[in-house]
Amino acid sequence: MSLWRFLLILFTAVTAWSSAQGEQEYLTSVDRYGFYKVRVSGTMSAVNIQAACEAAGMRYVCNHSGFVRDRHSCTNHWMPGCIKYDDGGVSCVTHEVLADKLCGNTDKVHCLPLDDTFVINPHYLAMTVGWGMDYQTASGGLIGGNYHDKYALCAVSEGLQYMPCMNGGKLENFVCQCPAWATGLKCETDMVDDCERSFCQNGTCLDHLNHYICQCNPGWTGVNCDTAMVNECMNSPCLHGACVDFLGGYTCRCDPGWTGVNCETELLNECLSNPCLMGACVDHQDHYTCRCDPGWTGINCDVDMVDECLSSPCVNGACVDHQNHYTCQCDAGWTGIYCDFDMDDCSSSPCPSNSTCVDQVNGYTCQCAPGWAGDSCQTDIDECSSSPCPANSTCVDDVDSYTCECPLGWTGGSCETEINECASNPCLSGGTCVDELNSYKCLCPEKTAGDNCETAIFATECYYFSADSLSHKDAAVACTTMGGHLADVQGTQEQQLLGDLISHGSDVSHWTSVRTSTASLVYSDGSPVFGSAWMSPTAYGPFDQCVLLDSQDSYQGNYHVCSEEHNFVCESGASVCQYCQNGGVCSSCFADAVVTCECPVGFEGAVCESNIDDCSKSPCHNNGTCIDLVDDFECVCDRGYTGVLCENDLDLCNPNPCPYGWNCVDNVHGIQCEIPDPVAGARTDYCSRYSCGPGWHCMEDGPTGFSCVSG
Repeated sequence: MSLWRFLLILFTAVTAWSSAQGEQEYLTSVDRYGFYKVRVSGTMSAVNIQAACEAAGMRYVCNHSGFVRDRHSCTNHWMPGCIKYDDGGVSCVTHEVLADKLCGNTDKVHCLPLDDTFVINPHYLAMTVGWGMDYQTASGGLIGGNYHDKYALCAVSEGLQYMPCMNGGKLENFVCQCPAWATGLKCETDMVDDCERSFCQNGTCLDHLNHYICQCNPGWTGVNCDTAMVNECMNSPCLHGACVDFLGGYTCRCDPGWTGVNCETELLNECLSNPCLMGACVDHQDHYTCRCDPGWTGINCDVDMVDECLSSPCVNGACVDHQNHYTCQCDAGWTGIYCDFDMDDCSSSPCPSNSTCVDQVNGYTCQCAPGWAGDSCQTDIDECSSSPCPANSTCVDDVDSYTCECPLGWTGGSCETEINECASNPCLSGGTCVDELNSYKCLCPEKTAGDNCETAIFATECYYFSADSLSHKDAAVACTTMGGHLADVQGTQEQQLLGDLISHGSDVSHWTSVRTSTASLVYSDGSPVFGSAWMSPTAYGPFDQCVLLDSQDSYQGNYHVCSEEHNFVCESGASVCQYCQNGGVCSSCFADAVVTCECPVGFEGAVCESNIDDCSKSPCHNNGTCIDLVDDFECVCDRGYTGVLCENDLDLCNPNPCPYGWNCVDNVHGIQCEIPDPVAGARTDYCSRYSCGPGWHCMEDGPTGFSCVSG
């Protein structure tokens, strides 16, 4: 196909598409709005979508409905200018709401009527874009800037779809096109003052829609007030009354007691003879009427009534006639003589205590307290049905509320806060606490070990610092069970060492082994204490007293009653063990319950089992391969590089490896051998098994030569 033929076909296609711009198709209606597909010319950007809807006389639509109800808020991808409609709780997403209407479910990408439709999506990565879907590929979330000539979703108020235009206006694209003299949404406003061309001669002109009316001055009549009126009352025709003139005649308003066309006839009082036997007489001109007492009827109220119910006296019930009286049988829910009082159906307190009774005619409703539903408020509303808690928690329904049961390690109303297991300062002996999810880890200082750094290890002795409190007697048993004994503080230096370790941990008083025995101080083995410079000078010890390192007295020894409960220090001799690998120095205490390894340089781990990876920081340059050694590493350099770290670039063309003295070009990853003066039509296959050295790959470069590349 020639280029000119291709351009002709393209021009024809573009011309045909332009004629479809603005093409409309009705889809469905949601909450007072009719939704349409409207053709868009060009990219499906937010600007083009808005322009297409407005050109069709419609409103543009956002990705979200913009509706807010209770906790249901659909405003994240909505902006002012878009329609705001009630999505009925189906979904915030416009495509899903329409899919539910058109296809019976919210699976928008499989709903054919929505194929190739786009809406405006505000706040997408801080931008406002077109947002669409494609039925053929079952794809949603399409960015409009990547698509052309699709459909915009537009909406128009259902009232405008069938709105009648007034005063001869015609509805086009849901807009009334008014005649020249009218304006307004329905062409209801007259723009022309018809009085400017009126012919009112003897009166005031009043402007109306496309016409005028003349309000005539006294004595004038006619459409334009151009006819003089004759006063028929000038001759005083009314003998006993007032004359009222009108066009072509007059009327007489007679004085009391007179009648006739000209008030010429005197009236008689027909009631003077008392014609009404059982009622009141009402006089009229030339006759009278009787207003009968209850139970009587007839022209002169002389007939006893048979049915007192003819006047329908019962407002909400059936009338039962009796002799000279009646009774009312009230409808359900009504009471009173005339059945005109609504009965209080709430008087028997029919509603449960969690509701308020609202009286109705012959019935009631129970207005439930928050959190309850049902005719009798018997159903506890499940506040967890909306899944208010995050995925890492369990929702527990309460009355008109809920709580989120957090997994281990989390807390907060929505389980949003990770619990800091280091807040209780669990690490002893100056250890550093590292918080983890539902746990923690203690980084222990040198010479300390244990999950909480509770054990201090020295050359010949180990000390264990308890996390719980016991009496002196129970503490001694606990230390013995561990394979040690309560610490024997032998002097000031040991007291200061233990006090320093405690102050950097729990910072509370700890029992030592020292206690009274008769009148002397003894250690855990019963031997007497000689010299007590480490004791507080204010210490006073009667019998049955035990000594603790007092946190309130700089951890000096002080007497306390042995039954008190305090933390305690256990002591055990350190011994050599054989658990460490790779030449680590092993120390154990408390019957091998605590084992530590002092690792040689280059190793790490609980028993020095791991060779430290010296290649972890990738020390070799230029793609060099790092080989880990013990406390060292070695770099194996790629071709073309040298140096301890492969940091030096080799000159691969010195000496020149190319045959026949060809030109050598070093391109870092290989060399290129170029023929100085290539001859047209010369050979193009120069590569042989000897062209490049070992580890190099030969590549033909045509008649100009060949290249050697690594690999």
